[in-house]
Amino acid sequence: MHSLRSIIDEPAYLSEAELASIQHARDWPQLRERVLRTLSAFDVDDFMLRIGTTLPNGEPQVQAFGSLPESLLARFRDAGEDDPVDARAAGSGLPFEWEINDVCERSGAPGYLQMRMCGVRRGISIALRSERLWCRIDFCRRTMPMFPRSAAYRAHLLLLATYLHEAARGIYGRELDDQVEPLTERELECLRFSAGGKTGKEIGMILGISQRTVYFHMKNIARKFNVYSTRHAIGRAVAVGLIKPGA
Repeated sequence: MHSLRSIIDEPAYLSEAELASIQHARDWPQLRERVLRTLSAFDVDDFMLRIGTTLPNGEPQVQAFGSLPESLLARFRDAGEDDPVDARAAGSGLPFEWEINDVCERSGAPGYLQMRMCGVRRGISIALRSERLWCRIDFCRRTMPMFPRSAAYRAHLLLLATYLHEAARGIYGRELDDQVEPLTERELECLRFSAGGKTGKEIGMILGISQRTVYFHMKNIARKFNVYSTRHAIGRAVAVGLIKPGA
């Protein structure tokens, strides 16, 4: 086992300035550019990030981006494809290394067959989760040598993945927010009280409006969020940051 001191004493692969630039990327192209600048220190050629959530109506939504060809990224936006790397990476918060030929032989998943055609030979994947979102980051090599076993190397790669995840979570969240038609102040009040456990009658008494008017506002909220119940509307509002969980 490596001690924490031995990891700290080894040279850093990432500077504070590089991490800050990744954290504050404003959009996907800028994030891609900033991450690519860090990969040479890890002897990594490409990266791919899959980040997704389950929408309040139960539909999975997946985003994929990175330095790999767009046609390949589009393949990995298919949330329904059987993915052996997902299954393995999700079982641990530690980096999981894989070899493309082995993955293709075991699963035959089209995404990995296409990845092999694009020149990827080996990868290391890290799965991360935050509230309502899951994320998997792949760092890919076009050569066969295994990734270094150094504890410092793995620790800094995990650090890079964490900052990448946080940056992508912010961008993805803003995109979800942009998809929501704005709520009126009264609609937001009704939603917050409903999230706090108040009934339609109680909300009407608090706001000085009829119970029928409360139901009218809640129906409008569901329409704007493209969901079919108050519970799902609350879930969507939490996902885009309009209200806090348990508010």
